[in-house]
Amino acid sequence: MTRLVDMFLRGVVDRVTDSSKFQGVVAKLRAYDDLEDGPDGSGVEHWLPYGFTAVAKAGAEALVGYLGGDSDKAVVISVGDRRYRLTGLAEGEVALYDDQGAKVHLTRSGIVLEPASGQTVELGGTGGAQVARNGDGTIVDGTTDSALFVFLGQVQSGIVAAGGTCPPPPTTITGKVSAGSTTVKAVA
Repeated sequence: MTRLVDMFLRGVVDRVTDSSKFQGVVAKLRAYDDLEDGPDGSGVEHWLPYGFTAVAKAGAEALVGYLGGDSDKAVVISVGDRRYRLTGLAEGEVALYDDQGAKVHLTRSGIVLEPASGQTVELGGTGGAQVARNGDGTIVDGTTDSALFVFLGQVQSGIVAAGGTCPPPPTTITGKVSAGSTTVKAVA
């Protein structure tokens, strides 16, 4: 029975090594038992799902399994971190997130791409398309003193002051984008 009970253990991640073909995890499993380093000091292998990878922070939690119940054949099955996990998702939704607050959230109505405070979003690497965020300004067919301006998803006409204020009501427009987003969707 002891062999079955000790087949899976929870632990706390001490460090992660991500420089080789497999990711290594060193963790504290119990007060008297550490997940030992591999032969090269890189930790025990962490099995990651195809197409996904992440480096957990120290203090994350690990689920460790022992193949065949043999303590010499440990593998880290999963690592999670409740300190940063997103909550409140609807049934069927999926999200990727990090410890700084950045996230990609596949919602029931669309995709939310949200960088952490002070970070940017880059599409297509260098030279990729520009994207207007909710709240960004986009100038269409005009100069900065007389232009149509997109603000908070609404197209505004009028003077675009240095501060970016746009008091007039929304207007439907067509035209060539001269600054900001390469795609403008007007909301009337």
